[in-house]
Amino acid sequence: MGDVYRTATKVVVWLGPAENDSDLAMESLSGLGADLSTIPRPISAHELEEYGLPDENSPVWHAVGHLFRRQWFGRLWTFQEAVLAAELIVVSGQKMADWKLIAKVAERLWVRGLWSVCVGYQRLTKHENGCIAAANVGWARNQLIDSKELPAIDLLDMVSHKTCLDPRDRVYAILGMTSFSFRNRIEISYSDGIDQHIWRTFIECAKACIEEGQVRILELVAGRERISDLPSWCPDFRSNPADLALYSSHKIFSAGITRESSSSKTTSIKTSRESDTLRATGFRVDVVSEVVDGYFDWPNVQQGVQLRQRAQRFVEWESRRAALAQKTLSLPANTIPLAHMFTLSSSTQRWWFERHNASDSDLLKAYLHVLQIITNVALDAGTYLGKRTELGVEVWHRICEFNQGRRYFSTENGRLGLGPPEIQKGDTMCVFYGTETVMLLRPTRNNPGDWYFVGDAFVHGLMELDETPQSARGADEIFTIT
Repeated sequence: MGDVYRTATKVVVWLGPAENDSDLAMESLSGLGADLSTIPRPISAHELEEYGLPDENSPVWHAVGHLFRRQWFGRLWTFQEAVLAAELIVVSGQKMADWKLIAKVAERLWVRGLWSVCVGYQRLTKHENGCIAAANVGWARNQLIDSKELPAIDLLDMVSHKTCLDPRDRVYAILGMTSFSFRNRIEISYSDGIDQHIWRTFIECAKACIEEGQVRILELVAGRERISDLPSWCPDFRSNPADLALYSSHKIFSAGITRESSSSKTTSIKTSRESDTLRATGFRVDVVSEVVDGYFDWPNVQQGVQLRQRAQRFVEWESRRAALAQKTLSLPANTIPLAHMFTLSSSTQRWWFERHNASDSDLLKAYLHVLQIITNVALDAGTYLGKRTELGVEVWHRICEFNQGRRYFSTENGRLGLGPPEIQKGDTMCVFYGTETVMLLRPTRNNPGDWYFVGDAFVHGLMELDETPQSARGADEIFTIT
């Protein structure tokens, strides 16, 4: 089917009949696209009219929200259709729109922080979020302008929440968009009722990613169901993963990469044709000492879970994280260490300085201002939405993105980090050469010397190999991961 869509002069997408004000949504896309392009940063609903946009109660927003929640956006095989088509026309009822306009509006709604207005501040799953789906298609189509193939790891992440009847399709559906060498590593077969063939497909896909240098496949493991039929390092593509942001997709970390080797795609992780084990060369850096219960989960605005209650939950959770930071760094209560802010925003000092020319004091001030706003919301203190700075908005957006589903932890050597839901006290923190993030391992119970892969993590002070103190690095060793 990939060749069919690729050679077609035009592909028409049918979203369905007119309903839920879809005509209004289709008619409003052009104006929204133009207006959103003038907004330089994420904004709140209270700033909409300032930028010439409809107020948050306008039916336009809800109409657009319903349009992007049509089932078409959540289906697996329609992704290939949209990415490969030379020209794509979208039809809803009697209304038509060019795909480029659809993708532009989706991307700008998301980047400007206005998707929440469209869906009434509900936190939707990725399967329900057609805004992300459309933006992903737009990104993939742009990538194909310069290349005839896309990285398998990016495609696997994009389709991980999409609906399909056979879980193997989450692998097969991306093959028409990947490299020839990757496609040749995967055998397409629909052996009925044979679970073992499903597991084999997943394992061969994960191996192919690693052999192609796409070791970011390891970041798709955490937050999914774990089963004994799969090695710990292989994602179970049957289950929808937790909404964990892929750290490496932002390309700002280099935990196992020196600046001199940053242009090389070689990694230290090797597969085996004889077994389903990985062998990774790297070193140990620390051990998890304490984990804060629970994790960031901004709930849906449904069934009485209103803004104040959501803010109260965040403030209570944040107070426990701050207390752990103070304990770990031996600081008095009410002192917010800069390392805490860097951890929450999963960022480095270098990144903030290069992006915003922001000093440490600027960053801490922005974070404290955001925290005060949320605290005022929790206390129902009246005028709590104050003027937000661009820096403060970005700090909050990064906290929302990178904390989702992750747990805050400290280490034996006094570091702070964010890890996957599965993290436990005693987990070993390692850096593998050629990878971008810190990896968490756990000794296996049955085979001494072998390791169970837990997931990836952000650890403040360990995300740039050139900056990692030699004293923090253990001796090089080979980790056998089963």
